[in-house]
Amino acid sequence: MRTSTICLITFGLTFLCGCASHQPKPSQWPQGGSQTVVDLAPKKLLEVAQQAISAPPLSVPVEKVENGTIYTGWKEYPGELHIVRRWYERTRFRITVSPDFSDPNRSSIAIEDQTEERATESQPWYPAPNTRRPERGQDVLNAILARAAGAAKG
Repeated sequence: MRTSTICLITFGLTFLCGCASHQPKPSQWPQGGSQTVVDLAPKKLLEVAQQAISAPPLSVPVEKVENGTIYTGWKEYPGELHIVRRWYERTRFRITVSPDFSDPNRSSIAIEDQTEERATESQPWYPAPNTRRPERGQDVLNAILARAAGAAKG
């Protein structure tokens, strides 16, 4: 009798408590985006990057610039096709400019992206940590490099 009661309590606690009810929250900014080295001083590259992302064709708003890092607003993109409808996606970027300590006229730039998605316009946005869109970060990097090439000549 006592053994069956202990087993019943153990089973009941295991059933009630169970496993974790939610996934652990992933890092807000996934690592491993687009990056390169540019022949511009860090402050100049930061200025050029702000101009490049604010101008067409990107036209992404700059929300904050802090210690060599630019945080952008969201830009909407067509998402994946799920069954019969295309989902909505939006991506924002964190652009980090770092000095090259061996050459004051060189900098490295790294771009990381964060994407959210939703099925319909009436739903709230949800983080999409497993959705990787490296082409979006590369497009931002290409726009910055094109603007930096013009700044280096002028």
